[in-house]
Amino acid sequence: MIPEQANLWGTLRAFDPKTRDFVQNRLETMAPAVAKAFRGLASVEYTRNYGQVENDQEFTGKLIHEAAVPFFGMDGIKPLESPLLFGEDFSFFSSCVPSTFMLIGTGLEYALHHPAYDIPESMLPFSAAWEAYLALTI
Repeated sequence: MIPEQANLWGTLRAFDPKTRDFVQNRLETMAPAVAKAFRGLASVEYTRNYGQVENDQEFTGKLIHEAAVPFFGMDGIKPLESPLLFGEDFSFFSSCVPSTFMLIGTGLEYALHHPAYDIPESMLPFSAAWEAYLALTI
């Protein structure tokens, strides 16, 4: 059975706003063209939401890193090897003021968003201490 209509939803994430603009334009152009090739109709309703989270280089590289060394120790700090594509409302803040989006690892077998991940509530005081430490030292 072939349904009369279908709806597709998705999230578009990109590191560069120009890339986002390009992909949005291509979606809005190509979806109707592909549908027409198969004697169908398609429309795209594209809603912009979060932009990319931007860590301020100087704020992150100097202030946050310098504060992290005495708190975590050098072995407790691991910069990410590549950027992450977060769909995160923090991007609204990071586009206005120097900001740093940080992750605190748990060392558990399963990562965040894995179905078997269980929030280690014992980490909450440690995370709160880090936030307080930042507030008092920066």
